[in-house]
Amino acid sequence: IGGAIDQETPALMREFIRRSGGQSACIAVLPQASDLADTGATYASQLLELGAGEAVILDVRERAQTGDPGQLELLHRASGIFIT
Repeated sequence: IGGAIDQETPALMREFIRRSGGQSACIAVLPQASDLADTGATYASQLLELGAGEAVILDVRERAQTGDPGQLELLHRASGIFIT
């Protein structure tokens, strides 16, 4: 998406949510590509407001943080992965 989301008419986000399962969607938000501390929370909130059933932030910044069983379980059950 590259920061090109139209916040006024978020058709792209709505389509992503629809394809991820709509109200049944479990979307993992991976904000690693952003330097802004609140990016994950911002997108998770927007996804929920637009109708996603669940949006969970998975902010892994260091190699030592990888491989956690809870993180892996989240990725396995996610119906959509949003990288920002």
